[in-house]
Amino acid sequence: MAFMLWFLDPDFGIDSPEKAAIEWTSQWEEEQHDAYQEAKKSRDIPAMMQAAGAIRDSIYEWNPEMFIEFDKNKLRSIQQNLRAFIDEWIDTGFQPDGSESPGKRNFKPVFRGGSEGAAATRPKWNSPPEAFEPPPAAISALARLHRGKAIPFGRRYEIEIEKDAKQPVQIRIQPDGGIDYFLSKEWLGSDAELRAAQIFYWFYRSNCVFFLMRCAHCKKLDVPKTKPRRRYERGWHCDKCRNGAAALAATSAKRGKVREQWSVLAVDAYREYMSKSRRATNDVSAFITERVNKHLPFADRIKRNTITRNLKAIQAKAELKGAKQNAKS
Repeated sequence: MAFMLWFLDPDFGIDSPEKAAIEWTSQWEEEQHDAYQEAKKSRDIPAMMQAAGAIRDSIYEWNPEMFIEFDKNKLRSIQQNLRAFIDEWIDTGFQPDGSESPGKRNFKPVFRGGSEGAAATRPKWNSPPEAFEPPPAAISALARLHRGKAIPFGRRYEIEIEKDAKQPVQIRIQPDGGIDYFLSKEWLGSDAELRAAQIFYWFYRSNCVFFLMRCAHCKKLDVPKTKPRRRYERGWHCDKCRNGAAALAATSAKRGKVREQWSVLAVDAYREYMSKSRRATNDVSAFITERVNKHLPFADRIKRNTITRNLKAIQAKAELKGAKQNAKS
């Protein structure tokens, strides 16, 4: 995961050589097994724990076996595709009220019929693929990575392999138990989307899918040292932005309250202006500004330009308010 974050860092292209070679192999895992056995013989408990933790991470987190050798432009394209897949996944954790719940992230098929709450609009077990919205780009790329296409099936996607497609999977049976399968590298070529899908594939299979976070302010990706909360009112923020986020939210809330206050006053002032047959000024913005500022504290008073920029919205609200009052009367 640390390596993927480094790869997604905007400065990756600057730090990497002209010909970048990135390789993950199972050799690293074998070295950790050897280190564990050596530490066990010498009864070095801290070293044993460190090696055991490394072995666990290599199995349950992100340890793809792959090799990339591209120029910087191609690496940048892979990076952009991968970041798009990651952002698409993280966005699924945001709720309609703007809060973020990392544990609710999902790539569940979306039924065209509407909300899942109504029985009539729930997908049936035999609903055809065209009854669903197109799958996320990341899911489509994963299916293409396997030379197939993503087909909605209830609450999940299945990959339908194209006819006569070359088998992209190599299955390995380990002598000490367990079966692994690896994607064949020969046919991937230099397709940036597939290379990004290959990396996202390993991320999507890891236990980091709910732990990788994106700062709501600076958009930096990171894995917090502590387990993410079930819900974030204004999205997750990194250590650098966390302190400023509360102050920014408070300022934004105050501005919203002030705006709501002067907006109501401006609508009433506009209606007053339009109701007069004789007016002291032909400048409607100046008239409204004067009337609004009479009712606002000095620190919250607005400028004439504020009314001018929002005059169309004020007119629309005034007309709507008049129509409602006429309907009531």
